Amino acid sequence: MKTVLFIALILNGCAAVISAQTAGAQPAVNIRFAPTIGDCLRIIWTDKEIDEQRATDAGAGADALDRLRAAGAPRRQNITDKEIAYDWKIINRDAAGNTEILIRYVYLRIELTQDRFVSISLKQFGSEEVLQPGIKLVFDTRADVMTSNPMLEAINKRPREQHPEGFAQLVDTLQWATGILKRTLLAHPFTMTVSPAGKVIAVKGLERMMDQYREEMSQRKKTAMERAHLDALLEAFFSEESVIQTMTMSMLIPYPSQAVHPGEVWSDKQEFEILGIGVVVTRKLSLAAEPRADGQIPLSGTIETTFPKRHGQLSIDARASSIRLKASLDALTGMYRKLEYAGNTDITIRNEAAPADAEREHSINSRTSSSVVVKRLGSRDPRDQTMWTFAGGLGSYHVSLGPDWAAAQVNERIAGMLFTVFGNVVNDAQLTTTLRYATGFGTEPPLDQAPARMKKLLESDGDQVKISWSKLFETGAVHWVRFRLDITKSNGNRRVYWSQLGSGPLGSYSFELSLPNQSSFEFDAQVDRIYESIQVKDK
Repeated sequence: MKTVLFIALILNGCAAVISAQTAGAQPAVNIRFAPTIGDCLRIIWTDKEIDEQRATDAGAGADALDRLRAAGAPRRQNITDKEIAYDWKIINRDAAGNTEILIRYVYLRIELTQDRFVSISLKQFGSEEVLQPGIKLVFDTRADVMTSNPMLEAINKRPREQHPEGFAQLVDTLQWATGILKRTLLAHPFTMTVSPAGKVIAVKGLERMMDQYREEMSQRKKTAMERAHLDALLEAFFSEESVIQTMTMSMLIPYPSQAVHPGEVWSDKQEFEILGIGVVVTRKLSLAAEPRADGQIPLSGTIETTFPKRHGQLSIDARASSIRLKASLDALTGMYRKLEYAGNTDITIRNEAAPADAEREHSINSRTSSSVVVKRLGSRDPRDQTMWTFAGGLGSYHVSLGPDWAAAQVNERIAGMLFTVFGNVVNDAQLTTTLRYATGFGTEPPLDQAPARMKKLLESDGDQVKISWSKLFETGAVHWVRFRLDITKSNGNRRVYWSQLGSGPLGSYSFELSLPNQSSFEFDAQVDRIYESIQVKDK
């Protein structure tokens, strides 16, 4: 028996030595923020925050039944659900490794739910039972107010005398707010410079956005109090400090100063203001495992926010403010593919100088969960520094566009087809591309009839349409038709419509380019270059 134990100890010791040698032999991983110059990235940030009124405490001397009743009492929730899309174009990198990024807001969607009441479910342990769904309001820059809010649309269909008080003003405000954001937030790009350590060094170009926002808001906000509120809104959304805070806490992560092994931890500290109160945010990350075969580096960590005990006449009791973080990075560039956040904040703020008849205490019990996903839309064509190659149809084809074209506004599956939409920021031209995967090759209508079919379709709406030219050709196994239509609408507006339709073993393609309110043959050369650059990929 002793011999067996002795051998076991020796083997365990050998295993420990071998394990230590193996661990020591693992190469350290150098992680730096260095996204590929020329890449166009779509960053989609979704964030859900549930602010909940803290449940009533049954008290220290309460029995088990009273504590159960207190825990099961209805709780009121206010929920903010956000989805914001950004386009990042990686422009340049200086000698110090700092990366310059051109950023444009693509769309903004906010869903607000007020006065939702829930309680612990007695039917399914660990879940909530909704007692009252609350009032939901959706703000979406991609859709009109009524489409985004079926409840408002239903009310709007009633006779005017049945509309609730303030309904027309609410709809008008939402429509006005959507318009002003489209003309400011979504219209003007800005640049951000990020160090190899993931720290924002500078943000430039926000002035145009702020100036236009202030000018348009001032036409509606007339009083001194309204203008003061306007300035506060500007600082909250468009100031350099606010943008840096958003990018730092949601879009970026800290990178280690030196190569790290799995399990090693690094951290950074940032100072911000939340509701006028200075806080310290500490982010700690570690390499969760070795780089995977697909080139992904898994990271994990926490984000802790430290509040001061006092702020002027306010006393702050922060019982919890922690967020868990998971990340997946590209091993070559350090650019993350996905970030995931989840955590909670539990704080009570007391105003000790408040009048006796005023509310002296405010509690924040908030749960948050969010994710940031990156999609690679395209990259700079190495043969021509003024051209950008965009991947469309979820990578099924490539199109080269000039510097005046914005990254894809849409790149998703809709009704069984893969759509990609590009926009020209100078002349409002739009290129819409689609791919419908083949269900039976050879079942498509003859391509040589496509120009006449399109002409007939447009004329059915009262437009006058002239086919300028068309031609048939093929590239490999794909057969194509390309044509040009001059369209004069009933109101006198003119536009030019170019189309290239194709059919092959993979499926059917359409590349439809439209130039509104113009009829210019000068644009034909650029259209030809775009269409000649199309490269169809295999599945």
